[in-house]
Amino acid sequence: MKRIGTLFLAIFLAAAAHAHGDEDHGSPASGAAPPVAARAAAARAGTATDSLELVALLEGERLTLFLDDFATNAPVVDAQVELASGATMRAAVQVAPGTYALDAGDLATPGSHSLAVSVETGEMSDLLAVQLEVAAPAAPLARAANGTGVPLAWAGAGVLLLAGGAIALRRRKSGGEEHAR
Repeated sequence: MKRIGTLFLAIFLAAAAHAHGDEDHGSPASGAAPPVAARAAAARAGTATDSLELVALLEGERLTLFLDDFATNAPVVDAQVELASGATMRAAVQVAPGTYALDAGDLATPGSHSLAVSVETGEMSDLLAVQLEVAAPAAPLARAANGTGVPLAWAGAGVLLLAGGAIALRRRKSGGEEHAR
């Protein structure tokens, strides 16, 4: 009888020890890094020609273009970079060697965007075509509950506790009848 009670107590306590709320249960003194918030992956696309390699990265309202020489993988510096999308033509500004940025504008909207990027340096000019796929923002995940606001683990623990009580009561009654004989 004591074993059954101990078993059901252990099951009940295990079911009650579930994650809840937004508590991280860590202390700043533990030295552990704080958890990193998940974020949506940025839209990115890439293409290459015989002379250039291009990677486009869309983060929020900013489109960043990374340009490298295809043969040497060296960054393409001090180039005139223009981006055409539909009827819109925009110039990109160099923010680091081989890195050019511009306001994304309508390119930040979900969907498929065809881009033509023209690159001119003192020695060469090239035109690169790339397709940028921008995904719609993901919906937040819903928490699992049984509709009454009671987490499923608590409901399951309650059922197990009731079943254990019924078994213990039944054994006690059947054991008492045998002793009376």
